[in-house]
Amino acid sequence: MPVSLRATRPEDLVAAVREFRTLRGISQVELAARAGVNRQYVSDLERGHVVKQVGYLLRLLQHLGVDVTLTLEEE
Repeated sequence: MPVSLRATRPEDLVAAVREFRTLRGISQVELAARAGVNRQYVSDLERGHVVKQVGYLLRLLQHLGVDVTLTLEEE
């Protein structure tokens, strides 16, 4: 069953990847393979490195069954 996630910051999305991956018992290697990204990307992402490929991040969340709603705010 998909889960909804409302996020206003990239950090919210990054935290969700690790949280939902561990809740579902999926390894970084398995998630990377499912989403078609490099395992190193998943590892770097979860360690807080800069998110360069937002599309990859959204793809990871999609493969974890997370529907994402982004709210962009002006500073």
